Amino acid sequence: MAPSMSELVERLRSSSSDDAAREAALQALLSRLRMRGQRGHRQLVAAGLDPVVDCLRRTDDPGLCGPAADCLSYLCDTDSPQVVGAVVAAGAVPLLAELLSNQSAYPRRRAAAILRNLLVDAARGRQLAAILRRAFQPSCMQRARSTTPSFWRA
Repeated sequence: MAPSMSELVERLRSSSSDDAAREAALQALLSRLRMRGQRGHRQLVAAGLDPVVDCLRRTDDPGLCGPAADCLSYLCDTDSPQVVGAVVAAGAVPLLAELLSNQSAYPRRRAAAILRNLLVDAARGRQLAAILRRAFQPSCMQRARSTTPSFWRA
């Protein structure tokens, strides 16, 4: 029998020093999210997003950062304000803002996609824009504004 979302999240928590085990757990979470849709979103949020967000911090390890960004991308591609709110509450937004400055294109694209999905709701968009302004240095914010379509700007 395949492990549940809660068990996979617990594997992420308990294997903080074993990157291979964390990567395997993230890949399994990602697979479950793809198969279960909205139900999987709710199950992962209920299990806790902190270990996934912790893996997002590992920009030095694409095997952890990439799947973590993919999991968050799947979660944010939803109409559920509870799911998106959980992603914001887990502290993912400042990390995503940092990923926009990453040297590698893949993390930048994933972070941009996640932030785009978060900005869909206008009220949430204003809140997110305020968080991003605090997270970015002024020079980064100016560079982002020059490459961002006007309808995405706060």
